[in-house]
Amino acid sequence: MEEQILDFVARRPGTTFVELEQNIDGFRGEGAMVLDEQNIVLWPWVSPEACEALVRLRDKGLIEMRPVMELIYFFDGRVPRLPIAKHPRRHYKTDHWLPVALRCP
Repeated sequence: MEEQILDFVARRPGTTFVELEQNIDGFRGEGAMVLDEQNIVLWPWVSPEACEALVRLRDKGLIEMRPVMELIYFFDGRVPRLPIAKHPRRHYKTDHWLPVALRCP
């Protein structure tokens, strides 16, 4: 799955999680991609395999996740029902969604 994600993001800079769900088999799941201990959810419907692949790609410096306007996800047709995280480095008391897009550096 790691290679599939990397190939897709390399061809489509600004990839959203919705696009990955629609184009990578096994990406969608019941897990969540979150920022460590900040209550910031990047995407709430990710399989454990996809989450692990994304973390490995990010840790290797092969992909970046950059904040984007939530409007992009409205256009993609899928938006989590969570408040928007306005400050990515802040620790929130409850879950907040940080809309991001993926690209290769």
